[in-house]
Amino acid sequence: MGFSKQHNVLITGGLGFIGTNLIRRLLKTTSFTITILDKLSDPKKSHNLPSDKTTKGRVKIVGGDVLKKKLVESLFQDAYAIVHMAANTNTFNSTTSALPAMRTNVIGTTIMLEAALKNQAEKFILFSSSGVYGNKIKGIPMDENHPLIPVNPYGASKLAADRIAYSFFLTNKLPVVILRPFNVYGPYQSTNKMIPLFITRLIKNLPIYLNHGGKQKRDWLYVEDLLNAVETIIKTPKKKVAGEIFNLGSGKTNTIAQTAKLILKKLHKNRDLIQISKSSQPEVLGNVGISKRIKQVLGWKPQYTLDAGLNKIINWYLNNRSWWDSP
Repeated sequence: MGFSKQHNVLITGGLGFIGTNLIRRLLKTTSFTITILDKLSDPKKSHNLPSDKTTKGRVKIVGGDVLKKKLVESLFQDAYAIVHMAANTNTFNSTTSALPAMRTNVIGTTIMLEAALKNQAEKFILFSSSGVYGNKIKGIPMDENHPLIPVNPYGASKLAADRIAYSFFLTNKLPVVILRPFNVYGPYQSTNKMIPLFITRLIKNLPIYLNHGGKQKRDWLYVEDLLNAVETIIKTPKKKVAGEIFNLGSGKTNTIAQTAKLILKKLHKNRDLIQISKSSQPEVLGNVGISKRIKQVLGWKPQYTLDAGLNKIINWYLNNRSWWDSP
């Protein structure tokens, strides 16, 4: 299946949580064709995409790894814009085995950038992470100029990719846009992530556990707000966004304990299901994203409060139990 370069978006890691939501959005709101590069480690994920007429002739799924240079280069020949979100995201595993994160997040991103440069990509949107900041330094707002001091190898690998991408902009004028999302949640998210984990365990009347008493604060961003930003960036002329670094956060924090209690209340569950546990792992404790830059450049601001976002995602997991609750 051949796609016109002027209208084709290449999305790496496109069958992951954010990729799935982004593709479903673009199929509804644009006329783009979409090429997905994904390792296909879970073949069931391809069923997350819509199968109606909106996808006919518009989606091509390529199984493969961003570490495969020849494969990557072949896909760039037909790509207008690239959304690079393929990553090794297991923060906990990275603390004892960092090489997988380094290979995918650093070397894989470098391969992607070189292919983009070789094929004169119109736009390269890199999904970095708020993890590049580490813990918020007291008295310094966590905007894009906050010091970059990641607290784990995963965050370090994302920082390396972030800085390599920016160097391609500085040295070669590659139209790179770097996104640093905070804690994104929404439909199709794996149940080993915190909000889906809490929701699905509570639906099944199983206890949920709060490390450090749930005192850690999180800036939660509903996935639809993130998609609004990505779609806007894809459609915006590259001169306006090339070289930009954008935080994507709600600008508000809630403790994990507050979030757990809110989910508990919405599901009408007994408070005994919340239990306290201890963890020796270092954690980001209180980050809140300052997203003024993307508001200045693109007029973006989050539309969903945590309360509204939780209502949507709780309903989704209640109505899609077959997706997450394997027999």
